[in-house]
Amino acid sequence: MPLSSETLFHFTSKYEYLTSILTGAFFPRFSLETIESKNRDDGKLKTINKGVPMVCFCDIPLSQVKDHINFYGSYGIGLKKQWGQSKGLNPLIYLDKDSNLSDHIVDMSYEIFKPEFKNKPEFKKLKAAYHDIVRYTKPYTGQNINRKTGNLIENYNFYNEKEWRYVPKIDDHDAENIYLKKDQYDDFAYRTKQNKLMESKKITFKPNDISYIIVKEDYEVERIMECIEGLGHSYKDTKRLISKIQTNHQIMFDF
Repeated sequence: MPLSSETLFHFTSKYEYLTSILTGAFFPRFSLETIESKNRDDGKLKTINKGVPMVCFCDIPLSQVKDHINFYGSYGIGLKKQWGQSKGLNPLIYLDKDSNLSDHIVDMSYEIFKPEFKNKPEFKKLKAAYHDIVRYTKPYTGQNINRKTGNLIENYNFYNEKEWRYVPKIDDHDAENIYLKKDQYDDFAYRTKQNKLMESKKITFKPNDISYIIVKEDYEVERIMECIEGLGHSYKDTKRLISKIQTNHQIMFDF
């Protein structure tokens, strides 16, 4: 049995979110990410909290994706991994807070952004490299909220999610806005405004990139078929997309 799929899945909690995606694009949204590290000298916990714009996927095979669906939502779309690679998606680096790697990454954040370092010629290049590293990292374990129930889960194992992530490219124009500080992220109105700005960083796909369309209930199959027929694709692409529809029942019992 393969340990990873050649499909990248994105799951969501609402039918309306799925139909919005089917128009042909994903829009990055800010998510609060935490990196923790224990200081090697005194054992004190050091923490980085940043709101990062992203679109998340996983390459878990359908035969093993049941827990993921139960956590993130019963509606999903699966796209070819080759599509994701062409759009710059990358699997995450999972960090254990006791590891040397997490300690080094946290130390970098303290060193790079010291006032005396900002005037050095290499600052801009190192800052961009650091940002890209951090935006593709995740704790090995930590707190997480079940998207379907709203329950807080302690010691959640993020490593099991096999996440691939899209983050917008950093350029000079928006380099200072590529993160949200925790207080900015916690401000719902401000976060909503920044999410809107990120819509210009969308990633697109074509009907031929889609491998699966997943709905929760059997009765929603006809509903999603009507949605697909209204998207304006060619007759061939429309029929092909309809053939890709799966239900939660099929996934739970047939894979």
